[in-house]
Amino acid sequence: MATIEVFTGPMFAGKTTGLLDRVHYFRGAGVPTLLVKHASDTRYAGHAVVTHNGVALDCLPAMNTTDVALLTQQNTDVKVVAIDEVQFFDPDIVGWAVLARSVGIAVTVAGLDR
Repeated sequence: MATIEVFTGPMFAGKTTGLLDRVHYFRGAGVPTLLVKHASDTRYAGHAVVTHNGVALDCLPAMNTTDVALLTQQNTDVKVVAIDEVQFFDPDIVGWAVLARSVGIAVTVAGLDR
């Protein structure tokens, strides 16, 4: 069964570390996983999610929920979508996550507690 998992809290709480741990877990188990971050987040790298400790994984940038949906559709074998800095996305990301889960795609997100 697909799930929606949320890592939330203040800055420096380990949200991105938790997200990347989940991505490593799924990829290690052979589960096709798509890692996405908001395109405006260029603090460390444009095409990587990077923790404050320097752990990095390549990702695809997206500007909005439509971009996330398109990236998911283009990667037809994806079973997990992980999104960092989810607070930068438009509110439609919540409905997209529910829809993705309903078609068997697990969604894991990390973002600030707002």
